[in-house]
Amino acid sequence: MLFDRSVILEKEYKYPSSIIAKRVIIRKCHMCGELIESPREAVRCPKCNKSFLPLNYSGATQVHSEKDFFKLFSDAGQLEESDTIFGLFVIW
Repeated sequence: MLFDRSVILEKEYKYPSSIIAKRVIIRKCHMCGELIESPREAVRCPKCNKSFLPLNYSGATQVHSEKDFFKLFSDAGQLEESDTIFGLFVIW
């Protein structure tokens, strides 16, 4: 199930509905198979609640606060197709 982008922007990421992303990250949850559409990397699956690591996971071991950890999750505009994991992500 693909989610309405405006709901994700307003609720999960606290973006005003006037901001519209030109690029979207589509991710498949590797636990339940749910498709997640978002202008930013998903932090967790809305269906099974599985938490995800950011695509920049190499820096995840060197952060010491939750705030710094969430800064590792990128916007769609910051990522290239080569940054994604084949079969789980696509940038549209």
